[in-house]
Amino acid sequence: MSKKKSEKQLLEDYLKEKLDKKNIFNFHGNPKNLKGFPDRVVFAEIVYYIELKLGKENESYYEQTPMQNKWEKQIKQTPNKYLLLSNREDIDRWAEIIYENCLLNGIQNFFAHNKKI
Repeated sequence: MSKKKSEKQLLEDYLKEKLDKKNIFNFHGNPKNLKGFPDRVVFAEIVYYIELKLGKENESYYEQTPMQNKWEKQIKQTPNKYLLLSNREDIDRWAEIIYENCLLNGIQNFFAHNKKI
């Protein structure tokens, strides 16, 4: 019997699927288990650090942890972008923005299998 995925895991899966379909290089953002590090990292014309929080529409909204807030402040000192997304509409909008910026800047995903942006 398979374990039911949490709403957050479903949202993470949705984000990965949207980025992968647009052939945008991304990976799970915390390979070293750094406390509070964003959920997903996206290499585009800049590096996007994406933190996912369930929105109020999922009745489980919670605020950033103090460590997540520190990561946001650390990242915002750079020319890169920190995104705090809470629903599928946010994901759809940002996936499209990132995709358009990749096209505009000629960004390729060299890890893709037989695809071009």
